Amino acid sequence: MISADTQRTLKQKITAAFLTLRRKGYITRQAFMCCGTCASYEIDALWRVKGIDDDDRKAVYFSRQGELDLLRRGDVYVNWAGNSTEIVAAMIEQGLDVDHNGKESGAIRVGFFAKNRSAA
Repeated sequence: MISADTQRTLKQKITAAFLTLRRKGYITRQAFMCCGTCASYEIDALWRVKGIDDDDRKAVYFSRQGELDLLRRGDVYVNWAGNSTEIVAAMIEQGLDVDHNGKESGAIRVGFFAKNRSAA
């Protein structure tokens, strides 16, 4: 379990990164739905309701299960659609560690997980 101060700092940094992405047209959600499958379904439904075409779909989100991982371990895997380079840059800009395979698929790991790192 990570400290309450580290939890708070992580949440603030992720919120700031999500705000940056929201300003670029992304749908952003934290602790959204019970699991990644349900969250992905709801994001897709939201796109359909808004009439957003497949090529214009942009979102970054994680579920309540992901939130528990974040608070326990200090990292979360975010699901996404859009531009991974843009998403990674927003996270790094906030001082978060990021692990992404560089491909246009797969979740992006975000948090404080690099060795010898402090939360400040």
